[in-house]
Amino acid sequence: MDPTGWVRTMALAVSLSGLAGCAVVDAMKEDLAKGFPEAKPPARESAVPPPGPNAPAPAAGTPAARKTPAAKPLAPNLLVGLTQEEARGLLGSPSAEHSDPPATVWTWRNKKCQIDLFFYMDLSDRKFRALTYEIHGARNRESVCLGELREESQSGRRGG
Repeated sequence: MDPTGWVRTMALAVSLSGLAGCAVVDAMKEDLAKGFPEAKPPARESAVPPPGPNAPAPAAGTPAARKTPAAKPLAPNLLVGLTQEEARGLLGSPSAEHSDPPATVWTWRNKKCQIDLFFYMDLSDRKFRALTYEIHGARNRESVCLGELREESQSGRRGG
């Protein structure tokens, strides 16, 4: 589908779901025009300088040795516009699914957070596409939550 058709379809879906508003449509047009970059993790200041190149590895059993690398953050706005197949490919099978007409809602969760993705029928191609999402329990760390859920899906581990 060409970008103009996509924007028209999304605008129709927004108005049907009661979410209509110029700001929403304009934001979707801007996102579509500039693409969806991955989120960058916030810079963290540390009172302790990082270890030098010749620093010894942490001893086995210490918290630093057990810590797994953090999941790469992923911008949640990239969820908007995904088909159900694309969402499943990104995050794996949802933990739960339910109908909230006219939407179908898929939920992914782990022990730290939950993402609800709302799919609406795209009338131009008769596929359900994500129009909006809600993230719970992430405390202003939505991109980290999404990255963790994606990594857990890809590695086959999912808690919650």
